[in-house]
Amino acid sequence: MEPHIHTATRPPRDDEQRNDHRSITQLFADVTKDSTDILQHEIRLARLEITEKVAGLRPVVALLGTAAAFGFGALLILLMAASLALARVVQPLALATVLVGVGAALVALVTLAIGLALSRNRSLTPDRSQRSLQADKELLQRHF
Repeated sequence: MEPHIHTATRPPRDDEQRNDHRSITQLFADVTKDSTDILQHEIRLARLEITEKVAGLRPVVALLGTAAAFGFGALLILLMAASLALARVVQPLALATVLVGVGAALVALVTLAIGLALSRNRSLTPDRSQRSLQADKELLQRHF
């Protein structure tokens, strides 16, 4: 003969009874609150992701600024030297200076075009947050 195992059942707690008998209105209110909470968390995640990406650019900007300052000084000296050297071949000095200036302007335009093209490839879009929001949207669409 098998021993009889007696299991005591406990009465449900008050909060369990309330949860079992929630109205449709309360369920929709809960879903709305939960959806709002999810959206707020997603917004915080997007802000954090953008902050991380911008913080990652700080050393780059500092290095570019330093390079630009020294490069500008060196460029002025080299352009002055180029103008003086060209003035030995092309007279007057003013014409030699204009020719060097036009050459420098062409280099600046090409460099600007390359820089703009490279900046278009850099994205500050919070990619992880976008994917997460898309997943949340798909989840809500499947259930509602």
